[in-house]
Amino acid sequence: MKKILCFFAFLLLFFVGCGDDKAKVGLKDINKDAVYKSENICISLPEEYRDCQIDAYSVSDNYIYFVCQYSESGKDSEHETFLLGRSTKDGNNSTILHYEGDGETGNTYVIDQAIGCDKDNVAIRYYKYSTQPEDPEDYIEVDSKEYIAVFDALGNKLYETETKEYYEDIFFLKDRLIFIDSHKIISADIKSDASTEVSAVNYECIFEGGSENLIATSSAEGKMLYTYIDPVTLKETERFESEDIYDPGYMVFKGNKENDLITIDEKNINGFDPKTGNILQLCDIEYSGVYWGGSVTDIKQEDDGSFYVSVEAYSSNHEMSSKLIKCVKITPDKVKEKEIVSIGCLGIAYSDVDELIANLNSRSDKYFYTLKEYKENDNPDDISNISEFDKDITSKHIPDIVMCGRYGIGADYNLNKYISKGLFLPLNDYLENDPEIDADDIFPSLKEACSYEGNIYTVIPSFVVKTMICKEKICGDKENISFLDFMDTLNEYPNSSAFYNATREEIYSNFLSMEENPFFSVTAQRNNFDSDEFIEFLKFIKDIPNDYIIDPNEFDYEEQLTNAYDKDESLFIMCEIGAADSLAYYEKLFLKDDSKAVGYPNNRGFKGYIRSNQYTIGISAKTKNKDAAWEFVRYFLTEEYQDSITAFVPASMKSFDKQAKRLMNTDHYDWFYMYDTVTVEPIDQNDVDKVRDVILSSGGNSYYDENIIRIIEEESETYFAGEKTAEEAAKMIQSRVSIYLKE
Repeated sequence: MKKILCFFAFLLLFFVGCGDDKAKVGLKDINKDAVYKSENICISLPEEYRDCQIDAYSVSDNYIYFVCQYSESGKDSEHETFLLGRSTKDGNNSTILHYEGDGETGNTYVIDQAIGCDKDNVAIRYYKYSTQPEDPEDYIEVDSKEYIAVFDALGNKLYETETKEYYEDIFFLKDRLIFIDSHKIISADIKSDASTEVSAVNYECIFEGGSENLIATSSAEGKMLYTYIDPVTLKETERFESEDIYDPGYMVFKGNKENDLITIDEKNINGFDPKTGNILQLCDIEYSGVYWGGSVTDIKQEDDGSFYVSVEAYSSNHEMSSKLIKCVKITPDKVKEKEIVSIGCLGIAYSDVDELIANLNSRSDKYFYTLKEYKENDNPDDISNISEFDKDITSKHIPDIVMCGRYGIGADYNLNKYISKGLFLPLNDYLENDPEIDADDIFPSLKEACSYEGNIYTVIPSFVVKTMICKEKICGDKENISFLDFMDTLNEYPNSSAFYNATREEIYSNFLSMEENPFFSVTAQRNNFDSDEFIEFLKFIKDIPNDYIIDPNEFDYEEQLTNAYDKDESLFIMCEIGAADSLAYYEKLFLKDDSKAVGYPNNRGFKGYIRSNQYTIGISAKTKNKDAAWEFVRYFLTEEYQDSITAFVPASMKSFDKQAKRLMNTDHYDWFYMYDTVTVEPIDQNDVDKVRDVILSSGGNSYYDENIIRIIEEESETYFAGEKTAEEAAKMIQSRVSIYLKE
């Protein structure tokens, strides 16, 4: 476990939008000695071990060591061993050095970490579990022991010891293992097995220094003390004073002789010399386009200035694994000035955006992509970041690329309200002319939802369809319904409720949050709240309770819900279709009958409304770097990205078909239902066709305009309280919303 130490940041790149001139990162703004290119080191395992996943790396002066779990074919997969391998520094010429354990004994070996290298010897930390009991409930009885083993470059085990207690850190240097916890430091000689122990109670953190010393920190009277400790005798040798304090922004690793410690934050790899207090920027992570994609667990600086960085990250199958990245220094004479391409994201940008920005920055000699996130504040009522986002969009400093996140403050932001004002770039030509993107492969309904007056202005990489579903017999031949159709259906079933345990807020947010709902459109600036339909809506919603009658968290809630729909006591389900199996989920678990999606009441013939799942992305019409901006946006429509979407509807119809095929080829289906996992038959082509039909028959965009909803709620209360008639309340809503839309 790496400890955290505070230094001070020293390089800040300011992010600006595009104005009349192209914004640039001038060479005076960066340290040309700190620019790198990064590459993933891929170990090519021997053929018989190709299916193994590498769990940890350690880099010595001459080799890359790696360890991975291994289960022999035909044997119980629970009884695993681990392999220790070695490759050259470029990842080639790999060989397996050591095979730990025997599957026949029933013991399982689990890798914890590669502690590090001393010369060309490597230390590994692992656990050994005794024979696993058959009953999973007995796992707690399994005997487990932690071991530290040291191997040489040929795979010979030089030393092994069982640890009797937990240690926060273990270092390997000068043929010694250094064990550290909050109370003591132990130095064990791997050749003689002799050990030395001293108290650590006066130290706050202890690191391994590049000069082969231990460096302990302690604070006194607001100052930081760095104490050098000899790893053999554990005696203090030198002490230095600094003003620095602890901060969670830095991770600290072993440095070299010039910089005893190396720190990493979001923007830089820094070298730090406790003796002088000097901080040296070694690598500008952001400008170089380096992307870790996980948690850095170790770093080794080479004599030529390059770095090997071990990263713990989730693999494509959502299992934790390790990867190795090499950062190679670019000579200062090859570092060029770059033009800024600014990205403004309302809400959180996820790892796919971070990785894309890093890749673009890493391979581009002309453009530097920067990200500004307008994040949610701790106070949910504080909309200052949304206001700042609005201000930036409507100013001359609008970001080149504008994004709205699906969750948090960007979830219901109506980006379309600015399209009619000419703030965004039409994307039709880019889509049609991109050699790798088939514009005809994008769901037509999605393209319509991203369009205004025939032009496509936004990109939605993945989405859900918000809709209402019911049994086929409920709505008969109707493929979609207007609000009056909805009310007629309720009149046909006078003893049934429209929904099971719905609240008034749910009705508001689902019926009125759609850009193309029957009563208003923000983009088109129309509203007709004084219509007969809306008056009927007010009369309908008056009887809907403000709070849940039944707690949805109750143990038997899903059983009650299922019974209500099975017996036609409730008619419609408000839901989201998020993948090829979505309708089947509701049909097989809740309705217990053939279902159909009829959409929320609308006059456009839609079976549902499209809602972005993760991002809505547009390009500013003012950008001076249109092609560079498109290079960012286009990635989200590539086959690589679209095929990676598994839990939602991808923009690509081909990727949707691949998703459906995977689901249909599944032997069985496990769904979480009634606090348990139930197994059902896999979906078939009919299930897929019904979902595809709903997607193709949907349109519009789902946006929750809180200001309009607030007006409706406030004025509706006067009707619910008997102070006004439904007609009077509707007229007041019409007036107030008209004023709001004009503003």
